[in-house]
Amino acid sequence: MTSERVTSNIKVDYLHDDRILHYKVAAVDVRALEQWNDHVVSALQSLPTGVTKIGLLYDLSISGVSMPFMLHNHYEIRRVAVSPDGLEAVNAALASHPDLWVYLAVLLPDTVSGKIATGQSRDTDKLSQVEARIYSDVHAAFEWLQQVV
Repeated sequence: MTSERVTSNIKVDYLHDDRILHYKVAAVDVRALEQWNDHVVSALQSLPTGVTKIGLLYDLSISGVSMPFMLHNHYEIRRVAVSPDGLEAVNAALASHPDLWVYLAVLLPDTVSGKIATGQSRDTDKLSQVEARIYSDVHAAFEWLQQVV
């Protein structure tokens, strides 16, 4: 497993032969979301030839993360773009890899705020290349991602 800092509050672990990217988020602000989105776009654009599946785990389970993330993203937490302004760049990256499937697991805390985020989340950016699910158990999220990638 290799790891990398995306920002001072966001770390990514490369797992399962680098086919699952686990983004661990300790805090979010607008700048961090932009940097995180840039990292996701770069990861999608730099996939080796022949890779047709990638798993992303957005770990928002730390207290105080899921609600600000949801608010910054206008309640749309089941999308690959992690900032509203980053949506176009993610869509372009996916369009440049038409055979790529992205499996996104969003990990929310098993708290009142996590339940609110789950209940209030919207899914208006449904892309045919993306399957997204919400989890409150990291093991269940990993299990699903390992099965699909």
